[in-house]
Parts: sequence; C-alpha cells; structure tokens
Amino acid sequence: MKEKLKSWKLWVGIIVVILIVLGIVFINNSGQSINTSTKCNKIGKEIKLSNNIRKELYETVKKDITNNLKTPSTAIFPKMKEWNIRVDSNNVIEVNSYVDSQNSFGAMLRTNFKQRYIPINEDEYLCIYKEFNNETEFDITERAENKKVINKNITKSQIDNFIAKAKESPYNILYNKIIDYTFNEEKQQLEWNIKVVSQSNGDLKNNCYLALTSAIDECICLPTVKTTINVYFFEGDERLKIATVKDIDFDFMIRRWNILCDIGVNTDHLTTDLEKDLGEKLIQDNMIKNMKVDYWNE
Repeated sequence: MKEKLKSWKLWVGIIVVILIVLGIVFINNSGQSINTSTKCNKIGKEIKLSNNIRKELYETVKKDITNNLKTPSTAIFPKMKEWNIRVDSNNVIEVNSYVDSQNSFGAMLRTNFKQRYIPINEDEYLCIYKEFNNETEFDITERAENKKVINKNITKSQIDNFIAKAKESPYNILYNKIIDYTFNEEKQQLEWNIKVVSQSNGDLKNNCYLALTSAIDECICLPTVKTTINVYFFEGDERLKIATVKDIDFDFMIRRWNILCDIGVNTDHLTTDLEKDLGEKLIQDNMIKNMKVDYWNE
C-alpha cells in the first residue's frame, strides 16, 4: 500500500513538473508573439546603431545644417561623441546636437537642432522631421506612417485612409479633385483619377502640372505600391483625359523625383521640370502637349 502511495505521489509530482514546464513555455511563446507584434508596429527592421551609421548620419546632418546657415563658413559643431544619436521607442533614429555660427551681425550664436530618420533599405535613411532653433521646419511623420514596415504590402484600408488624407491636401483643394480610384491589393497597384479645375486654356497645363506634382508627392507614403495617376479635364459633359503618369513607385520617389531627393529642403513645386523629371512616365494628350507653361521653371 505504501509503495502504491509513493508511486502515486511520484506520478503526481512528474505531472506537476510537466505542467509547470509547459506553462513556462506557453508564457515565453506568448511573450515572443507580443514582442513580434510590437516590432511590426515599428518602422522597418529593428535598428542597431553601428559606428558607421552614426558617422554617416553625423556627416549628413552636419552638411544639411551647414547649407542652411546664414554664414556656413563660420559653423562650428561639437565632436561626434558629443552628439545625441539614438533610436527611440518607435524605431526612429533621432539626432540631437547644436552648432555655433555667426549671425548677420557677426555675433556667434549657438543653435540647437533635431532631425529624425527612418530606414528605407539596408544603407539609406529618409529624413522625416527637422527642427532648428526650437522651430519645426519639416515634418512628414504622419505621411511616413505607411512605411512602418517597409517591405510589407499596403492594405486596402491603408489606401482608403491615404486617399482620404490626399483629398484634404491644400493642393488637392486648389488645383484638382479626386474623382475615384481602384486598388489591386494582390498586385499592389493603385490607379487614381483626378479632375483639373481651370478657368481658361491658358492655365490648363499649369494646373495639370500642379495637380500631378501634388499627387506624386503623396506617393512617398506608398512604398510597395506601383501607382498610376490619370488627369481629366471636363469640357461641358465631356470628360477628357489630358495626362497620365504611370509606374510611380518608392524607388522612383527616392532616387529620381527631385522634389523629394532633398526632402524637406526643396519643396517649391514651381522649380520642377515635370517633363524632364518624369520622362517616359508622363503621357500627355495633344490638347496640352504643345501648350506653354507660363510660370514653370522661372
């Protein structure tokens, strides 16, 4: 009887140990799932700041700040080790430091600055925020929201949200109206149609180009999507397609679209040579092809 009792207690002990082990494994796995989910809500892969990344950002930010000073030749920056370069809780690189330089009267002044960057691939980083002398100069943090997981596909709900925000753009209100759009989630292809508002034929091409540049600017939010934009002009009840821009993707936005090459520095749409920058991506109807652009490139 005693042997049976001992045997029974032994089996109970073994079962308890097994249950405890299984419980620990379950908790650990649950924790890993939560952590993975948290990482997916961050922008891109988890960043580990190497010395090379620090040096690259140090030089990039220093050059950017210097170019925007009134007297660049007088700029004095602290050494890199004195800069605060860190990755914040949203997996965004934040750079904080200061520069001493002369103002217009020759007096040396110290100015604080802050910039934030997100990764767009293995070796490149995109600036999404600039602050100089405690004033925000540039901020596309919200527009960069869809790039939180750089290589993940965009969903239909994200596209709906994107179009809703694009409709609120001041350029959309002034120069064009979004008519409708279609999105193929499987192929990651977006096609949207915009209506150009024009008071006369004289400014039709101007407004068409303004409509296109403002629409293309928004495509920075769509890293995995290939976008086509159609521009329509309504003549009475007749709907005329006057221009199309095809195959706008994230690589084009970063590498070739000059408004965004120096993002946050050059935001003047009127300095853009649209036909040169877009090349074969731009298809124009004869109706506007030979029209002059009155104030473009001046």
